[in-house]
Amino acid sequence: MSQVTLSELHVLIPAAVLMAAALAVLLADLTHKAANVFLVPFVSLLGSLVAGGSLLVLWGRPTNAFNGSLVLDSFG
Repeated sequence: MSQVTLSELHVLIPAAVLMAAALAVLLADLTHKAANVFLVPFVSLLGSLVAGGSLLVLWGRPTNAFNGSLVLDSFG
């Protein structure tokens, strides 16, 4: 059994940010009905931009994480 390193967790940041943004959108839609017109699109756009920015950091660096279960390369 191998230990999880920080470099392997770094690969998961874009997906984690996108999931957190989706959860924030769902909670904002559930709790703030009146402010829904501006809050939900803002949180959606912000989450997408932050996830995209974290993907740019990983661009061009082939990475193999979790014993080959997660592979980032120039194709995917």
